Amino acid sequence: MTFPWLTTLIVLPALGAVLTALVPAGMELVAKRLALGAGLVTAALAIVAGIAFVAEGEAVQFTEQYIWIESFG
Repeated sequence: MTFPWLTTLIVLPALGAVLTALVPAGMELVAKRLALGAGLVTAALAIVAGIAFVAEGEAVQFTEQYIWIESFG
């Protein structure tokens, strides 16, 4: 199984936003640094995913498949 690029690139900013929203009032510097950190990590992962993309490779890349309801197959 390969690294779940798409899930990570969706969940990481959302998690950063939730954590930033949970920072208590009066700690604006902490909230700014947390948001900046989440944004930079997301940007770095997006750059790595872009570098990992093979233009002449398979037609579909970075796919993820999960079985949610096993009885449906």
